[in-house]
Amino acid sequence: MTYVFALSLGPVQDFIVASRRTRDLWFGSYLLSQASLAAAQALRAQGAQLIFPAAETLDAGEDARGNVSNKILAVVTASEEDLRVLAQRAVQAARDAVLALARNAFSHGPLDRPDDRATLQLEDLLECYWAAAELTAGYAQARQQAERALAARKNTRDFAPVTWGAGVPKSALDGQRESVTYQRLSEGARTRAGIGVGEELCAPGLVKRLGLRGEVAEQRFMSTSHVAAQPYLARLGLADPDAVRRDWDRYLAVLEDVGVSSDLVHPRVGGDRVLGRHDGRMLYGSRLRELVEGQPDAAAAERRAQEALDRFLRAHPAATPVFGTVPPDPYYAVFQADGDSMGSLIDREAARGPDRHAALSRALSAFAGQAGRIVRDAQGSLIYAGGDDVLALLPLHTALACAAALAGSYRQHLGDFGEDATLSGGLVIAHFLTPLQDTLRAVRQTEKRAKDVPGKNALAVTLRRRSGAPLHVRGHWGALDRQLQTLSGFFLQDALPGKLAYDVRVLARDLGASAPAGLAAAELERVLARKKAERGAAWLTKDVSGTLTALLTAEGGVTDVVERAPAREHLPLRSLSDQLIVAQVFARAQAQAGLMPPATTAQEAS
Repeated sequence: MTYVFALSLGPVQDFIVASRRTRDLWFGSYLLSQASLAAAQALRAQGAQLIFPAAETLDAGEDARGNVSNKILAVVTASEEDLRVLAQRAVQAARDAVLALARNAFSHGPLDRPDDRATLQLEDLLECYWAAAELTAGYAQARQQAERALAARKNTRDFAPVTWGAGVPKSALDGQRESVTYQRLSEGARTRAGIGVGEELCAPGLVKRLGLRGEVAEQRFMSTSHVAAQPYLARLGLADPDAVRRDWDRYLAVLEDVGVSSDLVHPRVGGDRVLGRHDGRMLYGSRLRELVEGQPDAAAAERRAQEALDRFLRAHPAATPVFGTVPPDPYYAVFQADGDSMGSLIDREAARGPDRHAALSRALSAFAGQAGRIVRDAQGSLIYAGGDDVLALLPLHTALACAAALAGSYRQHLGDFGEDATLSGGLVIAHFLTPLQDTLRAVRQTEKRAKDVPGKNALAVTLRRRSGAPLHVRGHWGALDRQLQTLSGFFLQDALPGKLAYDVRVLARDLGASAPAGLAAAELERVLARKKAERGAAWLTKDVSGTLTALLTAEGGVTDVVERAPAREHLPLRSLSDQLIVAQVFARAQAQAGLMPPATTAQEAS
């Protein structure tokens, strides 16, 4: 008999986002991807015709092979008994891949190898479900039957007691499993393993923290502070490399002199052309205290370290003509996106047969492979790009352009499958000291806001300051992203007053929600004229003023971005104010990185 076979591996989102550090986040995704890859390879070795992932993915480069989706679909010709054996071998291959990665991770850590409790936790980590339907009435119908059977199986829970229970604290990542580190690690061992004081980890959590401490792994992810530091590092890259290296070595010498362990500065195997093997958090005075914790006179050590850092930053300032001298910015961006109406797209293509479905799978695999290159070119860190899903950490000076490039790449690779094959995503700007789980929760919510835009193909942006309410903007690709880039360019050219956004917000409140569009445009022009008179002809040229007015009055020019604005505010003005605030954040990072402002016109922006 011939079957359509579906296999699902999990847990996915809950396991991946249960992370306190970017290492946890990246390796959680990588672990599940490698389990899926092993299962797919086992199926192919037994003669299965892979539909998803595409068979070519198994032989592709690391970017594609490292981002295999947790859902596998194949056409299998076998007896019912052989089908069960095939499924069991695929599941076992996935479990073996997890255990192999875990043993490798433990071998680099303080515990050397998993004990009995850790082994039991790791063996029980994967949730594997499969279903199959006979291919008798056509591929599309058999696939739908297999999908329904798989969904029913996943909703049929197995309630077996855990085999690793113990009277010890739970893991700090998710609180689900007992710690395997409790009272087993010295303070020095915790430091070397990157485990905080009082932080307890279960076996899967420890694997995520220690996983693949090799060259490939170190080049594939960054800490949030290192991502945030990228605009400043880009500026350092424009300076005299010998002078930067000399002054950086002097700073490191002071840290060593005050007793900072090299394990605490997170050495990076891949390295950086400016910082060498050291993490960007060393550029932030707010992180120095944790580096000197435990020293006999921690206060004096922190003071000396701060003085040394200040000397380095004074010697290599990021001076800008608009924003003055900009210190390393503590904000970075997280981008999460997935394909629009993917279920409908798959149903439509699968109805045309397995070859067409496989072609869609190949297109998604090609997109995943290119996504890694796009993010690396933007000095970011790709967490995963499996199928139509993307999650990446991005520096602010490239975040907007990178997100737009990913959306464009998705449309390019899937253009043959219809105009509705588009990508929608959320971009969150957050402080690197904000708990990572909070930022990941925010980016999921922001992605949902993008999905709520009529017609989708949308971007939503959330700005989360350390204080104050979050600020949200959203709109279609090609509109919102270009508007933000245009406004950022105006700020870079010093063509807009820094406080204009807040003047526009006051105007939105003063006019109220019922003010007609013509009155709002006239009042905006009045505010712009007053600002121009304050600074002279260099500010608010006709081109710039025309752009702002066009954004306010054009149909769809300013998106319906205000979601919780007071009812008394004029929404188009308020949304323009919010876009100006977000654009200024991007412009500040771009200025720090030494980027030149783009040439823009009112016609391009509107």
